[in-house]
Amino acid sequence: MFYVKLPVGILSLVFVWRFLPHLHHVAHEGKMRLDWPGAALIAVALGALQLFVEMLPKHGLTVETAALIVVSAAVSFALWKWEKRCAHLILPIDMFRNKALAALFTLVILGGFTMFSLLF
Repeated sequence: MFYVKLPVGILSLVFVWRFLPHLHHVAHEGKMRLDWPGAALIAVALGALQLFVEMLPKHGLTVETAALIVVSAAVSFALWKWEKRCAHLILPIDMFRNKALAALFTLVILGGFTMFSLLF
């Protein structure tokens, strides 16, 4: 099984090296600060979304599952608002405007949905 995955891994490294935009490290003055509220908001939004996706097939659309998707949407909106005014971003919103990265994010999301639907 290892030998089947090895060429796929090498091919994916070639594609990443070729097509992923080169990222430049930015020199920071002083101590780097982490956006703890942003990290907490991301954790709650994605955690609620994952619980929703896991509970929906088992329990159907109940009050609890509907509450999870509402919480995920509300916290995602709060995260978006927070990241627009925060000095030290954990999730830079402007990177979604880059067309190459937007295409990459779209492919990752579609691949994730595909793998998740095949597993569950």
